[in-house]
Amino acid sequence: MVKHLKRFLFISSLFLIVFSGNISFYIASADDSLIIGGFPVGVSLQTRGAYIIGISEVLTEKGYVSPAKDIDLKVGDVILSVNKEEVNNAYDIEKTVNSKDNYILEVKRDDTITYKTIKPALDINGKYRLGVYLRNEINGIGTATFIKNGKIAILGHPILDENNNIIEVKKGYIFNATITGYKKGERGKAGELNGNFTTELLSSEIKNTKTGVYGQLEKGAKLSSETKMAVGNATIDDAEILTTIDGNAPVRYKISILKTNFNNNDTNSMVIRITDKRLLSTTNGIVQGMSGSPIIQNEKIVGAVTHVFINDPTCGFGISIYDMLKDCE
Repeated sequence: MVKHLKRFLFISSLFLIVFSGNISFYIASADDSLIIGGFPVGVSLQTRGAYIIGISEVLTEKGYVSPAKDIDLKVGDVILSVNKEEVNNAYDIEKTVNSKDNYILEVKRDDTITYKTIKPALDINGKYRLGVYLRNEINGIGTATFIKNGKIAILGHPILDENNNIIEVKKGYIFNATITGYKKGERGKAGELNGNFTTELLSSEIKNTKTGVYGQLEKGAKLSSETKMAVGNATIDDAEILTTIDGNAPVRYKISILKTNFNNNDTNSMVIRITDKRLLSTTNGIVQGMSGSPIIQNEKIVGAVTHVFINDPTCGFGISIYDMLKDCE
């Protein structure tokens, strides 16, 4: 996800492949506490509908044609069904579209659903094609924020499609992960964590929301942390983030909270700057894959890292912990 700020700072979401702000909706009780995260997780999503990530031409015996272009299909459109039969990936499309007949596509664009008639093209290999490239699934590395009442919260921001719409999940999984390396952030280019999923399943029942990805923990799920911490409000002052840049053991790093705004309409409710020399000397600051890293202040969890400023990897955005708690209910 890429946005443009008033000060012409580009930002990048930190989920590696990939907004409500009023704290009054969630009131923490005096004994409210969370199991704090900071450990890496792998996320795998199967989308509802076949997401178009490219439009192509089909080579036929009579030359190149593009059925998708002919009916104005675009990148970001989602094909929900073909002739009223649900489709969710390229395999479903190939299985359903198998003749020269016309097909009725149910297409979602943003929040609007339309029906389009398409005539597939027979390519030189004898396959009927629509002229689209489709995404089959989404996989990426992120960071766990907290566990509460048998639910795990990660990322601190939604997983979005090419048009910055929240992806509708048909099925999803959260796994433990191990960080194997990193690429430093540079001015104009976000760095990234490299990692591998483990076979340790944390959740197979997840939802993708404005404030992050949430999952019901599997029975017997192996957690990398059992440390509990109270929740609190972020203030403009020194703080820490808990994140992992090697293996699966979280480490605390010093930051400063530069700005807070808990009444905006998105997840960017605070601006943070990395001040810890250890993290600056390794990753140059915030990198992709740190999304969801807990922000700790006065020994309370106050939020999570969500974005990095592309032209300054030492700075980024964070979300208030209260915004995440609302969607974890």
